[in-house]
Amino acid sequence: MPLFIPSRRFFTLFDETQTQAASTTFVNSATQITLPIGTYIYEGLTGGSTVSSTGGVSVDSTMASGFSVNSNHTLYQGTSYFGNTFNNSFTRIDTNSQLFVSLNLDANASTKFIYGRLAGVLKVTSDTTFGFKIAQRTATDASNPATLMNRSYINFSKIA
Repeated sequence: MPLFIPSRRFFTLFDETQTQAASTTFVNSATQITLPIGTYIYEGLTGGSTVSSTGGVSVDSTMASGFSVNSNHTLYQGTSYFGNTFNNSFTRIDTNSQLFVSLNLDANASTKFIYGRLAGVLKVTSDTTFGFKIAQRTATDASNPATLMNRSYINFSKIA
């Protein structure tokens, strides 16, 4: 008897905007994705950079809260996106889905780039549109903005 494997539906948020923020107020990227109701496994890579010694970097998602998420982040920082200094790792299991993407680099860090590998399970209970957003973390430095990493992405595979 043949084994039946149903096909999965795949969605990808792929952002090439290099959105910039010149203050601690988040700026939403113009690139967004809409996920239909369902449960998804996801994996991705995103990050941010700055040349500021006072601004820092925060990268998050514009997704509303209230959806269940199990996320595992591995964060790195360095002098470029090829840096390999391990920053930290954490796992979340809760309904604060706004934090399923959450990367932060304080201004006093000796490195000015942070990037992270994102992986986990996300359950959305209504069609949900979201994307990345970026801000300076520590203080406003209008002359040296924080910049979203080019080609940030998240791949979603619908499993239920």
